[in-house]
Amino acid sequence: FLSMGIMSNFVGKFMEAGYTLPEILPMLGIAGVVAIPGSMFVGWLDVKLGTKKAGIIVNILALVAIIFCLTPIRPLHYCALPILACMLGGSSNLMVSCTAAIWGRYDFQNAFRVIQPLNAIFTGLGITVVGIVGTNFSYTTAYYVMCGMALCGLIAMCVLKVEPIDKEVR
Repeated sequence: FLSMGIMSNFVGKFMEAGYTLPEILPMLGIAGVVAIPGSMFVGWLDVKLGTKKAGIIVNILALVAIIFCLTPIRPLHYCALPILACMLGGSSNLMVSCTAAIWGRYDFQNAFRVIQPLNAIFTGLGITVVGIVGTNFSYTTAYYVMCGMALCGLIAMCVLKVEPIDKEVR
């Protein structure tokens, strides 16, 4: 929801904030380039701290980045870029890691057949909701919606039991 909601409406949000297109395009470039090592960083967090802790950290960082983007302070917008990039690059890693951690090696394929389409639905909802709210109200309002979604994601990650399910459930 968040990564595609942010990236698909990035230009509109920052033009609304007073940036020009020549200022925004390098920002998108920075986010795109940093997303590659950002993905590796999230993977490293996942290996070192575990899927749940890595997910909590990524959700906290997403919340911080969105809050930075809600301020009128331009340096904070630039500080948000690498955080958004890590979220953009690493969110797919966590979907796979959570599925593997809960369903295990043998049931992963069956579980991922359900998880991946659900993820695609939420990705589409992110683009749609931010686009509709941004166009009809303001992109600032859309970012407040995403802030709420980031908080929901953080809470969900905190309560998620990331441990293998027992064989009886399988």
